[in-house]
Amino acid sequence: MNISVKKGLPACICIVSLFAFYLFRTVPQSRLWKGYTVLYVTSEILSEADVVSVLTQNGCEGVITKSAQREPVVSPLSPLQMLSQDSYLHRRNAFFQDAGKSSMVFYVPDTESQALSRSIHSLEAASGTKCGTDSASSLPYLAPVCSILFMAAAVALSKGRRRIYMILAAVFFLALNFSRPMFTVAACSSLSAAGFFIMLKLFGRKGCVQRVSRSPLAVLLLVAPVFILCASNPVNALLYVLACAAAVSAMYVYDVAEALYYSRFENAFSPVPIRSAFGMRLVSERDVQTLSGLSLTCILLLAASVLGGRVQAAGSATDRPALPAPVSRADGLLPDLDDFIAWSWKTASFPYRRLQTQELTDAVAEVYPEEGTRITVPVFSETANGVTAGEETKLVFNNEFRESVFDAVKKASYPALEQMLLKQGRTARYAFVRGGAVSAERLGTALLLACAVISAGLTLYFVLGRRMYGFGK
Repeated sequence: MNISVKKGLPACICIVSLFAFYLFRTVPQSRLWKGYTVLYVTSEILSEADVVSVLTQNGCEGVITKSAQREPVVSPLSPLQMLSQDSYLHRRNAFFQDAGKSSMVFYVPDTESQALSRSIHSLEAASGTKCGTDSASSLPYLAPVCSILFMAAAVALSKGRRRIYMILAAVFFLALNFSRPMFTVAACSSLSAAGFFIMLKLFGRKGCVQRVSRSPLAVLLLVAPVFILCASNPVNALLYVLACAAAVSAMYVYDVAEALYYSRFENAFSPVPIRSAFGMRLVSERDVQTLSGLSLTCILLLAASVLGGRVQAAGSATDRPALPAPVSRADGLLPDLDDFIAWSWKTASFPYRRLQTQELTDAVAEVYPEEGTRITVPVFSETANGVTAGEETKLVFNNEFRESVFDAVKKASYPALEQMLLKQGRTARYAFVRGGAVSAERLGTALLLACAVISAGLTLYFVLGRRMYGFGK
């Protein structure tokens, strides 16, 4: 009975893993904005206040709306100021409508996805109302393709039984890649596949488990991905562990099936490894070639993720209206953080500027000041020689001023549009787009960089130490 359980458990692990990959399959959702989902509503009867009420009733919190916006910077000496028609405060209202000015636009934090789904159902129930979001399924096909190419190369470099084992392991790692088509999953699967490629020469030999558990190489290639994926998504980490367990189980099932096959023939010869795992050299020249391929794969995945995660140019028509979004090139219709800083400087310096200068500048839009621009006021002091005149610096346009403005935005007690703009990056530009949404993983770039550093570091270590390991010329 114990033998049956011992032989049946690995097969069950393989089946359960494939079922789990199917059950927890997902396709990354692309969005126009980092951290926010854009909700657009076109209605003949609902006003902005009505839509906000529906969102509130369904539990949506932190929604950035037009009516909730305030002046992010206020001068205590002059809280009320005249605004030009091209002022930043007027221009930012364009963020709350589509390009055709027919739809209202709201920005909902990603953490409110469930409440947003309920709100959409409620809004769609209203007559003459159409709504939608910028979310769309986006398959980053480069992630599984890079992983497929690397594993195919690993299989090609394998020989004999090692090739069969490598194919069995690759099946489960590729199944994981297609179940969770993400760059971090592809990179970690490739790391693990390289680990299996190197460790497979020990499989089935006496002392295999002890040798693998004591190897720093196995820790870096097989265990490190668990922590990397945990930082991104714990579900990915659990499925990765299951993929590793299924790969080992599949190899064990193959050995049992092979032994059963040989046992049916009286004169059949069943090969048995002679040397123990501790008598095998772990890294050979072929393994270094695999590590080099792993480094290239991780670097390609990192580059694809970074380039794919950048802001997109306007274009790519879809069924949704043209919505505000970060872009690589702006058309000037939507303001950015430079416009916000220029307005903040004009607002903060208002009480200190001369009246005749004030009359000329208030009629035009804000201009980004030159670095180091100073605002001074005359001061008088009494000395032994009488009253002397001087100047006192009130404001200096420099990095300190900009940081003070951004700090005020971060501390705002209401859902400010500028908080969302800061999240996109200080150099981002904005325009109306129909497509161009991108998907991003949590800490994706940093985790992919970690995978690239691990693979490149191991490759460099063994290349430099090739004579030590016996495969250098």
